[in-house]
Amino acid sequence: ISSGLLLFSIILISLIILSACLMDLICQHFGFNGSIKIKITLLNFSLFPMIFILPVMYVFYIFNISIFFMFFIITIGFLIWSILIILSSITEMHRCELGKAIIIVILPHVITTLFIVSISLLSSILLFQLVS
Repeated sequence: ISSGLLLFSIILISLIILSACLMDLICQHFGFNGSIKIKITLLNFSLFPMIFILPVMYVFYIFNISIFFMFFIITIGFLIWSILIILSSITEMHRCELGKAIIIVILPHVITTLFIVSISLLSSILLFQLVS
């Protein structure tokens, strides 16, 4: 096992747990019950369509079609499929409207992205001050 694969696995597991915790926090804010364990299972199940990326890309490779462009398109398609799995599961699990389910799904990613960007900006500012 390479160190890159190990680091990717650790980061992916951390993001899944963080997203599940934030989703459960938002669900509790809206008055829905549930557990983090169920949300982790839901997020892992929603990543299932991603296993089809490699076989689909191999078909494009055989027919000599632009792999890089198709990889981007196929990944976006499978990402949308995963988001639809999460949305339908949350609406069924909590019996809520689609709008609340979209907020429950999108808000953890917005919070995580803002956190990563702020940490990156803070570290670059500190590094710049250290150098000058």
